[in-house]
Amino acid sequence: MVTVVPREEFVATSWTDPEFRMLGTLPTLIVRWDRSEGAFWVLRLCERFGNASGMWGYPPATRWNVQGTSGLGYSDHPVTADGSARGRCSAEVAAEGDMLRFRIVLRNESSDSWLDAWAWVCLIHRWARSFQANCELPTGTGEDPWTPCACLHAPMTRWLKWCAVRGWRETAERIAFNHRNMWQPHIEAAFGTVRAWTVALDRPVRQFVRLASDDAVILGWSHWPCTDMALYFGDIEPGEERTSNGTLSFLEETYLPT
Repeated sequence: MVTVVPREEFVATSWTDPEFRMLGTLPTLIVRWDRSEGAFWVLRLCERFGNASGMWGYPPATRWNVQGTSGLGYSDHPVTADGSARGRCSAEVAAEGDMLRFRIVLRNESSDSWLDAWAWVCLIHRWARSFQANCELPTGTGEDPWTPCACLHAPMTRWLKWCAVRGWRETAERIAFNHRNMWQPHIEAAFGTVRAWTVALDRPVRQFVRLASDDAVILGWSHWPCTDMALYFGDIEPGEERTSNGTLSFLEETYLPT
């Protein structure tokens, strides 16, 4: 079963790691899974917004409100702390067994059209124990496209790397035009999913955490480690809003040791 709490609540009651406190005050959730004792994931929802003109500043901290018996959300939140982009955002998450569903709404309150509007979702594995050693992207071919992030040929001097999702290359390149230091044009993902895994010590199963969205046009990764994605809203005219959805799921698969 998945449980989720706001970062601020987790810091106040459960955690004192100085490195964790350096994460800042973005809209952030702490996710735990009852089959992986001691591990937790940091889900930034959302870390940043932008459009084809560039990436906007970080959004400010928000107050997550309880929704129903297993959900959290915020609404009418500024998309940047410095006011550099006139817009508002909302988020909803709901835990359903071993899955967390999320929904992001982005509204244009400026007088300009937003072309290729997007949101960056970041899943940090830094405190997920051995999961952090096995982050993967679906960049291979055949029936098993999963490739370890450490095997993707990209200069290590770049903290964060981006690649396009298949079928979205032109859109992804327009978004990435202002971020060439991150862009990896030689890499393409088969679909909009990132994952990490570990082997259970007490039984023959592999455990997986998987971030997925049909709206993902860019996947990202770093050696910190984190796995990320850009959710695509399309063009948003003044006064309009668009919605994007995704899931964070956990599962186990039995295997036969050799």
